[in-house]
Amino acid sequence: MKLSVIGMLFPLLFLGACSEPAVSHDVLGTADVAEETLEVSEPAPYLFVRIDDVSNGSYWSKLGVRLDAVLLEKQDGRVLFAESVVDSSIPALEGNEVADVLGPPDSVPNYRSPEQPVCDMENGTLALLGSGFVVVKMPEPIEVGDCVAIIDVGECDFPYGQVSIEPMYAQVSVAPTPDNSYCVTLGQGAGVYVSLSVTSLPDLRE
Repeated sequence: MKLSVIGMLFPLLFLGACSEPAVSHDVLGTADVAEETLEVSEPAPYLFVRIDDVSNGSYWSKLGVRLDAVLLEKQDGRVLFAESVVDSSIPALEGNEVADVLGPPDSVPNYRSPEQPVCDMENGTLALLGSGFVVVKMPEPIEVGDCVAIIDVGECDFPYGQVSIEPMYAQVSVAPTPDNSYCVTLGQGAGVYVSLSVTSLPDLRE
Protein backbone atom coordinates (compact mmCIF):
# COMPACT_ATOMS: atom_id res chain seq x y z
CA MET A 1 0.00 0.00 0.00
CA LYS A 2 1.51 3.31 -1.07
CA LEU A 3 0.41 6.15 1.19
CA SER A 4 0.99 9.88 1.30
CA VAL A 5 -0.02 12.69 3.61
CA ILE A 6 -2.88 14.56 1.93
CA GLY A 7 -1.23 17.91 2.57
CA MET A 8 1.59 16.91 0.27
CA LEU A 9 -0.84 16.61 -2.62
CA PHE A 10 -1.92 20.25 -2.59
CA PRO A 11 0.91 21.64 -4.77
CA LEU A 12 0.10 19.09 -7.45
CA LEU A 13 -3.62 19.81 -7.43
CA PHE A 14 -3.21 23.58 -7.74
CA LEU A 15 -0.65 23.71 -10.56
CA GLY A 16 -2.12 25.83 -13.33
CA ALA A 17 -5.55 25.96 -11.73
CA CYS A 18 -5.92 29.77 -11.78
CA SER A 19 -4.75 30.62 -15.32
CA GLU A 20 -7.07 32.48 -17.73
CA PRO A 21 -8.68 30.25 -20.40
CA ALA A 22 -7.31 30.65 -23.91
CA VAL A 23 -9.89 32.26 -26.27
CA SER A 24 -9.62 32.21 -30.07
CA HIS A 25 -10.99 35.36 -31.78
CA ASP A 26 -10.91 33.73 -35.22
CA VAL A 27 -13.88 31.44 -34.62
CA LEU A 28 -17.43 32.63 -33.94
CA GLY A 29 -19.86 30.60 -31.86
CA THR A 30 -19.79 28.66 -28.62
CA ALA A 31 -16.72 26.70 -27.75
CA ASP A 32 -17.07 23.15 -26.52
CA VAL A 33 -15.81 22.78 -22.95
CA ALA A 34 -14.43 19.44 -21.92
CA GLU A 35 -15.22 18.65 -18.28
CA GLU A 36 -12.47 17.03 -16.33
CA THR A 37 -13.17 15.09 -13.14
CA LEU A 38 -10.51 14.94 -10.47
CA GLU A 39 -10.67 11.65 -8.62
CA VAL A 40 -9.63 11.78 -4.97
CA SER A 41 -9.00 8.50 -3.16
CA GLU A 42 -10.67 7.67 0.13
CA PRO A 43 -8.69 8.16 3.36
CA ALA A 44 -6.85 5.05 4.50
CA PRO A 45 -8.66 3.65 7.58
CA TYR A 46 -6.92 3.37 10.92
CA LEU A 47 -7.63 -0.26 11.80
CA PHE A 48 -4.57 -1.35 13.75
CA VAL A 49 -3.52 -0.92 17.38
CA ARG A 50 0.02 -1.60 18.55
CA ILE A 51 0.67 -2.13 22.27
CA ASP A 52 4.21 -2.16 23.65
CA ASP A 53 5.24 -3.34 27.10
CA VAL A 54 7.56 -0.66 28.49
CA SER A 55 7.99 -2.17 31.96
CA ASN A 56 11.33 -3.79 31.02
CA GLY A 57 10.53 -6.77 33.23
CA SER A 58 10.20 -5.03 36.57
CA TYR A 59 11.36 -6.47 39.87
CA TRP A 60 7.76 -7.30 40.80
CA SER A 61 6.71 -9.10 37.65
CA LYS A 62 8.81 -10.73 34.98
CA LEU A 63 5.59 -11.27 33.02
CA GLY A 64 5.23 -7.54 32.39
CA VAL A 65 1.96 -6.29 30.88
CA ARG A 66 -0.71 -9.01 30.80
CA LEU A 67 -3.40 -8.18 28.27
CA ASP A 68 -6.97 -9.44 28.47
CA ALA A 69 -8.56 -7.47 25.61
CA VAL A 70 -8.29 -4.44 23.32
CA LEU A 71 -11.50 -2.40 22.90
CA LEU A 72 -12.63 0.28 20.48
CA GLU A 73 -15.15 2.53 22.23
CA LYS A 74 -17.08 4.32 19.48
CA GLN A 75 -18.67 7.74 19.84
CA ASP A 76 -22.13 6.21 19.37
CA GLY A 77 -21.71 4.05 22.48
CA ARG A 78 -20.81 0.76 20.81
CA VAL A 79 -17.85 -1.25 22.09
CA LEU A 80 -15.92 -3.36 19.58
CA PHE A 81 -13.15 -5.86 20.24
CA ALA A 82 -9.90 -6.79 18.51
CA GLU A 83 -10.64 -9.44 15.88
CA SER A 84 -7.18 -10.66 14.87
CA VAL A 85 -3.49 -10.45 15.74
CA VAL A 86 -1.49 -9.31 12.71
CA ASP A 87 1.98 -9.18 14.27
CA SER A 88 3.79 -9.65 17.56
CA SER A 89 7.23 -9.96 19.07
CA ILE A 90 7.15 -11.56 22.51
CA PRO A 91 9.82 -13.58 24.34
CA ALA A 92 8.99 -17.28 24.43
CA LEU A 93 6.85 -18.52 27.31
CA GLU A 94 5.04 -21.83 27.39
CA GLY A 95 1.27 -21.42 27.26
CA ASN A 96 1.40 -17.74 26.29
CA GLU A 97 -1.10 -17.44 23.42
CA VAL A 98 -1.64 -14.28 21.35
CA ALA A 99 -5.28 -15.31 20.79
CA ASP A 100 -5.98 -14.56 24.46
CA VAL A 101 -6.04 -10.83 23.65
CA LEU A 102 -8.93 -11.21 21.16
CA GLY A 103 -12.65 -10.80 21.79
CA PRO A 104 -14.34 -9.37 24.89
CA PRO A 105 -12.60 -9.35 28.28
CA ASP A 106 -12.93 -12.66 30.10
CA SER A 107 -10.20 -12.48 32.74
CA VAL A 108 -11.47 -9.09 34.00
CA PRO A 109 -15.15 -8.96 32.96
CA ASN A 110 -15.94 -6.31 35.59
CA TYR A 111 -13.19 -3.92 34.42
CA ARG A 112 -15.54 -0.91 34.67
CA SER A 113 -16.71 -1.70 38.18
CA PRO A 114 -16.14 1.06 40.78
CA GLU A 115 -15.03 -1.67 43.17
CA GLN A 116 -11.64 -3.36 43.03
CA PRO A 117 -11.75 -5.69 40.00
CA VAL A 118 -11.27 -9.40 40.51
CA CYS A 119 -9.29 -11.42 37.96
CA ASP A 120 -10.08 -14.90 36.73
CA MET A 121 -6.57 -15.86 35.69
CA GLU A 122 -7.74 -19.23 34.37
CA ASN A 123 -9.34 -17.58 31.35
CA GLY A 124 -6.00 -16.61 29.86
CA THR A 125 -4.07 -13.41 29.26
CA LEU A 126 -1.31 -12.44 26.86
CA ALA A 127 1.90 -11.62 28.73
CA LEU A 128 4.25 -9.24 26.89
CA LEU A 129 7.11 -10.18 29.24
CA GLY A 130 8.60 -6.75 29.81
CA SER A 131 9.66 -5.90 26.27
CA GLY A 132 7.23 -7.43 23.78
CA PHE A 133 4.60 -5.90 21.54
CA VAL A 134 1.44 -7.00 19.77
CA VAL A 135 -0.46 -5.50 16.82
CA VAL A 136 -4.20 -6.19 16.60
CA LYS A 137 -6.80 -5.36 13.97
CA MET A 138 -10.10 -3.78 14.94
CA PRO A 139 -13.36 -4.61 13.10
CA GLU A 140 -14.10 -0.95 12.23
CA PRO A 141 -11.91 2.10 11.58
CA ILE A 142 -10.64 4.07 14.57
CA GLU A 143 -11.86 7.66 14.28
CA VAL A 144 -11.30 10.98 16.02
CA GLY A 145 -13.56 11.07 19.07
CA ASP A 146 -13.28 7.33 19.72
CA CYS A 147 -11.33 5.78 22.59
CA VAL A 148 -9.02 2.78 22.46
CA ALA A 149 -9.22 0.88 25.74
CA ILE A 150 -6.76 -1.76 26.91
CA ILE A 151 -7.81 -4.27 29.55
CA ASP A 152 -4.90 -5.56 31.63
CA VAL A 153 -4.88 -7.66 34.78
CA GLY A 154 -2.55 -5.22 36.56
CA GLU A 155 -3.94 -4.20 39.98
CA CYS A 156 -6.49 -7.03 39.96
CA ASP A 157 -7.12 -9.16 43.02
CA PHE A 158 -6.72 -12.90 42.57
CA PRO A 159 -6.38 -15.81 45.04
CA TYR A 160 -2.63 -15.28 45.55
CA GLY A 161 -2.66 -11.52 46.03
CA GLN A 162 -2.70 -8.56 43.67
CA VAL A 163 -1.21 -8.46 40.17
CA SER A 164 1.46 -5.79 39.78
CA ILE A 165 0.77 -2.73 37.61
CA GLU A 166 2.98 -2.50 34.52
CA PRO A 167 3.13 0.40 32.01
CA MET A 168 2.17 0.05 28.36
CA TYR A 169 2.45 2.29 25.29
CA ALA A 170 -0.25 2.40 22.59
CA GLN A 171 -0.30 3.53 18.95
CA VAL A 172 -2.76 3.29 16.06
CA SER A 173 -1.96 2.89 12.38
CA VAL A 174 -3.34 2.42 8.86
CA ALA A 175 -0.87 -0.38 8.11
CA PRO A 176 -0.49 -3.81 9.72
CA THR A 177 3.31 -3.81 9.69
CA PRO A 178 4.54 -2.93 13.19
CA ASP A 179 7.29 -0.49 12.21
CA ASN A 180 5.62 1.51 9.44
CA SER A 181 5.81 5.29 9.11
CA TYR A 182 2.13 5.92 9.85
CA CYS A 183 1.85 5.20 13.58
CA VAL A 184 0.01 7.77 15.69
CA THR A 185 0.81 7.70 19.40
CA LEU A 186 -2.18 7.57 21.74
CA GLY A 187 -0.21 7.57 24.96
CA GLN A 188 0.97 5.49 27.87
CA GLY A 189 -0.90 4.04 30.82
CA ALA A 190 -1.09 1.25 33.39
CA GLY A 191 -3.82 -0.58 35.27
CA VAL A 192 -6.89 -2.67 34.63
CA TYR A 193 -8.67 -0.22 32.33
CA VAL A 194 -6.52 2.11 30.24
CA SER A 195 -8.75 4.22 27.98
CA LEU A 196 -6.93 6.54 25.55
CA SER A 197 -8.78 9.22 23.58
CA VAL A 198 -8.21 9.61 19.85
CA THR A 199 -7.91 13.39 19.45
CA SER A 200 -6.36 13.67 15.97
CA LEU A 201 -5.42 11.44 13.05
CA PRO A 202 -3.48 12.53 9.94
CA ASP A 203 -5.51 12.19 6.73
CA LEU A 204 -3.69 9.57 4.66
CA ARG A 205 -4.63 8.56 1.13
CA GLU A 206 -3.82 5.52 -0.93
